[in-house]
Amino acid sequence: MRGRLAGALAWSVVIALAVTSVVAALGRPDLFPDLTVYRAASGALGQGGVHLDQVRGSNGGLFTYPPAAALLLWPLRLAPVAVVGSLLAAASMVAAASCARLGARCAPWWIAGAAVACALETVPFRNTISFGQVGVLLMAMVAFDLLLPATPWPRGVLTGLAAAIKLTPAIFIVYLLLAGRRDEARRATAAFVAAAVIGFALLPRASWRFWASDAWHTDRVGDITTDHNRSLWGLLVRAGAPTLAVLLVCLVVAAAGVIWAARAEHSNPAAALTAVGLTGCLISPITWTHHMVWVLLALTAILATPTDIRYRIAGAGVVTVTYARLSPNQHMLAAIEVAATAGLVLALPLLAHHEGSLVTARASRSGRPSRTMNLAGSRRLINVWSSRR
Repeated sequence: MRGRLAGALAWSVVIALAVTSVVAALGRPDLFPDLTVYRAASGALGQGGVHLDQVRGSNGGLFTYPPAAALLLWPLRLAPVAVVGSLLAAASMVAAASCARLGARCAPWWIAGAAVACALETVPFRNTISFGQVGVLLMAMVAFDLLLPATPWPRGVLTGLAAAIKLTPAIFIVYLLLAGRRDEARRATAAFVAAAVIGFALLPRASWRFWASDAWHTDRVGDITTDHNRSLWGLLVRAGAPTLAVLLVCLVVAAAGVIWAARAEHSNPAAALTAVGLTGCLISPITWTHHMVWVLLALTAILATPTDIRYRIAGAGVVTVTYARLSPNQHMLAAIEVAATAGLVLALPLLAHHEGSLVTARASRSGRPSRTMNLAGSRRLINVWSSRR
């Protein structure tokens, strides 16, 4: 009974926060500004996408994504911007709730609701809704693709398509290789390449310009030195580090983060996947706050860890406050958030190992799986339990 009340309360808070966020977004003078960039790019397809690199949204932002993304995002033009933005926000909320539940499948129902409620109070989620961004949907594509026990599509395809829309999810292909999931890595790569080939076939000039030039000019995305850039790359550049040193540091961090996460693959794939997503944000030349939506699954992993509830609530509270932007000092916030992201990349696989150790101990004592186990966890242990039964 107490669990049902906690679940009802958590999800009621989620609904209230989601509605409040959408209403606030609809009240902005610049209505869903990033969504207007996607819509303008899809509109340029009527001219063969010749000027796709010059398309701007209502906020003056350029379309900086692969031409195939304009094709995949074309449905965003099918209704007025207010309608599409509201539907996109609703879809993002459903995707967020599904991801949280997937990351805590055997935890009490309130865990996922609490994680989503905390995430909605962070800047990554507030900006995703108010800007009309698709980051939560891309996260869901990767999470559904790689975490669901079974999929009706070839596993890996959605990850490749997510990378075809925004390049950052391509880091998951490297992760799949290092985690020994080579078939999925091959399918993800094939889906990514297929999308690029279709882009070349339908938009040859725009595709050539993007892959030969635009993709390598980060200044098209924004000023890498701005405090709004929440990546380690941006932090090092602002500190005056030489370009070669920045590149080497980020390559080392990327390799270490993905390898560290891959080691946790068999203990808790959801926590490992989250660490990879945050590593991608950490080492990208430019990471805007709305890219950091992986904080949702970090919150889920913390709250679902089978340890003292007080520690879990305290950990989730620290993460929420860290990404809630409670200070106007952007320089300080950028440094804090980069440090927090690095800390989560280190901590999440440790949580996964801790959970795996607890589950192994409980399973060896009882001969059956612990009820507290997060079923996004160990595939290997599930097989052991099945054989024991």
